[in-house]
Amino acid sequence: MVNKRNKWSLSLGCIGRDMCYTLVSLFLLTYLQFTGLVDTKQFVVLTVIIVLCRIWDAINDPMMGTIITNTKTKFGKYRPWVLIGALTNALVMVLMFTVRFNNGWANVAFIGVMYLLWGMTFTMNDISYWDLLPALTSDKKERDSLTTSVAVFASLGAFISGGVVPILTPGRMVMAYRIISIVCALVFVGCQLLVFFGVHDNKDDSFIERKHEEDEDKQEKVTLKGMVKILISNNQLMVMAIVILLYSLGSAILNAFGQNFFYFKYGYITNDGTMSGGTMMTIFTVIYGVGTLISQAIYPALANKWKRKQLINFSIISLIIGYVVFFAISIIPGLPKVVSFIILCIIGLFIFAGQGVFYLTMLVMLTNTIEYGEWKTGKNNAAITFTIRPFMVKLAGAIQYGIVALTLVICGLNVITNKVGDVETVLGMLQEGKLASISECITYLETNMGHSASTIYEFIDPIAGLSVDTLKAYSESLFQQATTGSVIGLTAVMCIVPICLFIIAWIVARKKYIIDEDKYNEIMMDLERRKNENN
Repeated sequence: MVNKRNKWSLSLGCIGRDMCYTLVSLFLLTYLQFTGLVDTKQFVVLTVIIVLCRIWDAINDPMMGTIITNTKTKFGKYRPWVLIGALTNALVMVLMFTVRFNNGWANVAFIGVMYLLWGMTFTMNDISYWDLLPALTSDKKERDSLTTSVAVFASLGAFISGGVVPILTPGRMVMAYRIISIVCALVFVGCQLLVFFGVHDNKDDSFIERKHEEDEDKQEKVTLKGMVKILISNNQLMVMAIVILLYSLGSAILNAFGQNFFYFKYGYITNDGTMSGGTMMTIFTVIYGVGTLISQAIYPALANKWKRKQLINFSIISLIIGYVVFFAISIIPGLPKVVSFIILCIIGLFIFAGQGVFYLTMLVMLTNTIEYGEWKTGKNNAAITFTIRPFMVKLAGAIQYGIVALTLVICGLNVITNKVGDVETVLGMLQEGKLASISECITYLETNMGHSASTIYEFIDPIAGLSVDTLKAYSESLFQQATTGSVIGLTAVMCIVPICLFIIAWIVARKKYIIDEDKYNEIMMDLERRKNENN
């Protein structure tokens, strides 16, 4: 039985985790684009490095699952790795958003190494954290409730990062990302300390795990080779691996393109009293949070009324309608800015609610493959089974990052963001005291970065004179250089690709996944019967 301390400690611990994960997974690309760290050629090389790091990160997950399975401490298998991963990951993340070199290739090398370490340290925390969930209960209702609670607070953490970053960073990218990374790191460590001290995953629920030497001697030592056999032998786990990969890729693409989409369509920094793209992105993130939280709050009731395959049907219909209308509204010429944005927010509710229901249903379906594997093989390999979720999420992340970066380069939008990044760089130097005035910033842009000083001086306010707003207005004008075709191309990839991925995921789940509610109850009864016979 899951007590309140376990439930709330595990759930609240997810806030800091997802704040940091969202900051890196969603905004690292934007940080690289808009802070002048690299040029287009270096951006492409760094993209390849990051994609390779993400693929290695996915491969590294099963290895970490093996290490966790064979870990023996007085604090259990999972909690030590939860804390070790949090501490090391927080440090690496702060370094990644803080250290800057004047040489672009040095930035490529440093960010590449830091990103590799970030992925490996987050894996330590991620796998051990999610392995705690099935270790706490095997009861369907309790597992559904605990999964929902964890997912709600995970969404809250993602919502905080996703909402704060777009509105705080334009015009102050360098300094803002530095401060935000430090704050997120502190929250991450605090939340994981709560998990370490608050969650008790052993049977007698004591903080110090008792030693059961006879039982431990009977357990088979898990090797990498044995782990691969376990994954392959569980055909339902393989089905869910494909579904998770497709869902994770589809759901990540809209968010990954989000900031670029809103900046290019609605403006970077506006001075006419209207909302900027960053503000709209923040509001849209609120819509994301509301849609996701609503779907997660009502999920237990939905799960009691409808079967899981019915829930997937509902969510897929909502997603397809949402993405089609989103794309149509985005490309209609002449539609007033406020009107189009309001419609996009309403449609966003359909999209994010559908994704929320699909995600929770998918997590329960994945978790149920643990007992299915035990039913088929006689062995419960929860830690190894649960490595498939982060493995596929990170593999999807590698593909998604490549898609977004490639789209920006092909559409020619990265050339524009590089110029904006130059402006953000000199603004950062101004804030750090490396440049003393706006005129020095303009001279630096002209001399070192190839910008036209005469063009920049066109944005001087005749009343206010030369100010920071001069450079901000210049940045806004750079976004207006994007062609209509380039923006439509970005929007098409952002909307059409997810539709295709979700439809394929739905087909796979409908045709190949067999562990429905009746089958799961049958499996649990048979496992209980076997246990009684052995006793």
